[in-house]
Amino acid sequence: MKNEVITALILAGGEGRRLGQEDKGLVELDGRPLISYVLEAISPQVGAVIISANRNLSRYRAFGVPVISDHHDTCRGPLAGMAATISEVDTPYLLTLPCDSPFVPPDLAARMYATLQQEQSELCLARDPQRLQPLFALFSTDLADDLNQSVAAGKLKVEKWMTQHRYSVVEETAPWRFFNINTPEDLATAKAHLDELQTK
Repeated sequence: MKNEVITALILAGGEGRRLGQEDKGLVELDGRPLISYVLEAISPQVGAVIISANRNLSRYRAFGVPVISDHHDTCRGPLAGMAATISEVDTPYLLTLPCDSPFVPPDLAARMYATLQQEQSELCLARDPQRLQPLFALFSTDLADDLNQSVAAGKLKVEKWMTQHRYSVVEETAPWRFFNINTPEDLATAKAHLDELQTK
């Protein structure tokens, strides 16, 4: 179900070092750019979608949603992308997720929002059986000043910024839901899993 109070921010500003400097959001999985899987999964869940990207801007704009770049000349990571975007968001909540995780849960936004409201936390983070997944986060845009101050001070570690606030957690028992693609081997693993899903 679409939650109109949430804007999703797909983080596609990375340098793709382990994929030969390729723009990960545009790397193809089964003939489709990775970001298209994320867009397809998250768009029905939220009121609006924004892409954070620092190169290939015209290609990202072709997906039909706003594209916002960092405020810096050099890539400073996902927290900088969040800071550049949060002031442009018209909704009270921002849901962030990476461009290279093609198996986004279809109820992620609803579960995160319900948990955030129930626990009255500042942020809600995803966690799989192994660890926290801090790039999958829902938080109030009231944290904009705090976020911008952290980035301006060069404090760019996502998990550190997230967990210094009062946060709640949404558990995901299927670790592949948050599988992200960093290497050619990861891409092959994702293709095998996609093939398995399509045969079910």
